[in-house]
Amino acid sequence: AETLQLLDSVGETVLNMEPRDADDPKREKDPWNYLRALDKASGKTMWVADDALTHYNTPMMGTLADGTPVVLQGRGGHHDVPERPEGLSLTSLGHGNAGKTLWRYETPAHALYVMHFDQKQAYWLGETEGEHRVLDLKTGQLLRTQSLTEKADLRTYDEEAKKYIVQTDVNLKNLTPPINVMTALFSNIVVGSYHYFTCFTDAGAKRGPAYSIGRVNVESGKVEYLEVPVQVLRENGKPDEMIWHKAQSSSTLNSRGVDVAGDARSKRDGWYWNFNGTPTAVGGKIFFTTMLGVTYVIDGNAPVFDEKALLAVNDLGPAGQTWSLNSISYSDGKLFHRSMKEVVCIGAK
Repeated sequence: AETLQLLDSVGETVLNMEPRDADDPKREKDPWNYLRALDKASGKTMWVADDALTHYNTPMMGTLADGTPVVLQGRGGHHDVPERPEGLSLTSLGHGNAGKTLWRYETPAHALYVMHFDQKQAYWLGETEGEHRVLDLKTGQLLRTQSLTEKADLRTYDEEAKKYIVQTDVNLKNLTPPINVMTALFSNIVVGSYHYFTCFTDAGAKRGPAYSIGRVNVESGKVEYLEVPVQVLRENGKPDEMIWHKAQSSSTLNSRGVDVAGDARSKRDGWYWNFNGTPTAVGGKIFFTTMLGVTYVIDGNAPVFDEKALLAVNDLGPAGQTWSLNSISYSDGKLFHRSMKEVVCIGAK
């Protein structure tokens, strides 16, 4: 079931990810995964892409400047996923050329991210590289590599002073203790000139910045980090209480009282070695949700990534009783979200 990831549809075609057929002479002994085009009406296979796709990766569809539909896909991941070479490929979805590789970029890194691109450039985040790469969308040529640790603006919250403290143009690795940036899995999204992501927080491995959302300017390479509260406590008639810097946990019981967490990592707060729902952007506003059911609303076009860019800290239910792996959906002026207990629709009455 993990390898059957519905991507999207193009015209009369549904794109799915799965291995080649058992009788396909190109099928590997340890079967790789590929994009497969299925006819909507009949379910018959129309084509299988040239390049493989790791099931950890989330491809993205879009168009070239001339209107040609394409999909950007990645390879590489943990547990010896077989698809090679590691890196990313741009695959055509155009008539007469569908499934053909337009270009391939090879890099020894894991592709546990959402692939993003615009009509000029494609973007790559390596899991532990501490780098952001910008490629020419037409050719796949590497245009520039941008550091996620050097010349960074870091904003952390001082609970005693009740305000943010900013450090500008610092090298995170030169701080005490040093910070190694590990972008959280599937946490990334591009809005305007910025590539946003959340950061895994692990004090023991000095990973961070702790409980922070980061962004890198895809043109200039300027990188900024903003710490956000881990949890919000709400009680009628009382002001919101934010919890900062401290790891939290929540109940993983669904609406029927069944514990859905088959892995101890699911008991974490969504800030270290886990999968959260991928962020959603609507009207320039970005929605990040952690496993705790906490949703952060970010101004994706904020000129400075400071506390003014954090528009809201929302919840899907009471702290300690709410859990979610959902990505927000948008339709007809309404946002749709869910926890393990409820489905929520947010919109103007």
